[in-house]
Amino acid sequence: MEQANALTPTENRLFQQLTKPETKLELALPDDASAKDLWRALEVCAKGHAFLDGWLYRLRPIIGKILLRFQENPQLYQELGYSDFNSFLDDGVTGVLGIKRSVRYEALQMARRWPDLDPDTFVKIGPKKMRILNEFASGENGNSRKLLAAATKMTVAEFQGMAEKQYAVTAEATVAVTIRIHTTKEIADQWREFVNKPAVHTYAASADHGRILEAMMISYETEIGNT
Repeated sequence: MEQANALTPTENRLFQQLTKPETKLELALPDDASAKDLWRALEVCAKGHAFLDGWLYRLRPIIGKILLRFQENPQLYQELGYSDFNSFLDDGVTGVLGIKRSVRYEALQMARRWPDLDPDTFVKIGPKKMRILNEFASGENGNSRKLLAAATKMTVAEFQGMAEKQYAVTAEATVAVTIRIHTTKEIADQWREFVNKPAVHTYAASADHGRILEAMMISYETEIGNT
């Protein structure tokens, strides 16, 4: 198999353990797993992303669950030498492991919004339909299982049509973009500190940077923009 040429025997065993059908992630990634064990699993996932196109989508929910574990337990990334979660993402996950920002964003969003989504189901749905689904639903919805089942059976066009008709989700709303802002290191550090505050996450109802920015814009329009 191709992965044997890129992974060590130990890494290959871990890769198989993480990605085999019907895997139980709570067994492969126990609650008491150390920072180094989680990092090792994340590194194996990163290697898989780089050269195994056939496993690409299967790895994304796994990456999301690992990143969420780090985010919810700051002592884990601090043990690896990172002062905050954004530094861990930018310098470690992307800088060292090479996981793209767009991949880690979608993986984290999936882990937060769909905690019970398994790799097999995501492979059937795919990232395009998942982005559409995230615009109007989450795992907390009472009909979440019905929506996931529909997404696995429909084409992207069919699912987009259903979302527009039943939930008023436009095609433009599901296109992900990246905003680059040139600023000073001081302001960048202040932003990192700001987006990691629990109070900000509560206010925006999300730890996602895009949702935080959206909440700030809405706050401006309602509290300042009309004065």
